[in-house]
Amino acid sequence: MSYYLCAAFLVILVIGIALAFQIRFVPKTRSVKEFGPKNPIPTREAVIARANCLATLLQRLQLEMPERDTNERLAAWETMQQSLDSENFSREERRIIASPIGTISHQDTIDCSWRTESLAILRWALSLEQTIRPYDVESKPSFNMEEPASLMVLRPQTEIINARDIAELWHWRARTTQLIQMGRKPSGGYTFERIIRKTVHVANAHGDVPKPIGDDFPALGKPYRDLTQEEFLHIQSIAMERHRAFNWLCGYEKDWDHVPTDT
Repeated sequence: MSYYLCAAFLVILVIGIALAFQIRFVPKTRSVKEFGPKNPIPTREAVIARANCLATLLQRLQLEMPERDTNERLAAWETMQQSLDSENFSREERRIIASPIGTISHQDTIDCSWRTESLAILRWALSLEQTIRPYDVESKPSFNMEEPASLMVLRPQTEIINARDIAELWHWRARTTQLIQMGRKPSGGYTFERIIRKTVHVANAHGDVPKPIGDDFPALGKPYRDLTQEEFLHIQSIAMERHRAFNWLCGYEKDWDHVPTDT
């Protein structure tokens, strides 16, 4: 768990709040090798390969667009099949990319389309993107990965870890909303709203979250709690997919299909 969440948790402990979910203290300067992740940090070459796999997957989704020329789509699909010999693709990616044009389900299309957020994070990690967009704004990365390899420089591990903490924080806020919607409450008579208030102010003081609105995370110009269900699901997906990419970058799991996104 990131520094500011831990700091907020310690404050909550002091005033006697017992959370209904587990949280562990890991300093901001923690080593990926020491806490949580059990796999080696991916090499620059591995990150490039994973980004190329995601780019190919997203290009495959574009072939489902009926307004494109049929022969052009078929030729592009056949070319993609040759790339599936690479061992870098995950099992699910192979299944989607190998699917004949027009056969990808609506749910698979939705799920895979959010990989744009994962690709944006990998491109950022490779220094191809200068910044990470706010967590209430969708990423718009290039699907081509055509930049010269010499420009693909893996950012320092500490920078990636710190950015991972922020992704985890926003995903945590989404999970907290889910707990509230389920009617779950912390023990001791306290509220998740109080926990959120403590957490967001610590995060803002650390410089990792914009100025709170109404003692809550700012999202679409209003308190996170005021998001409509559609807005919430949208922002939740952004956080989850970025969290997935960062956890892969930090060695939480080698198999892309099974990267954990626990908070």
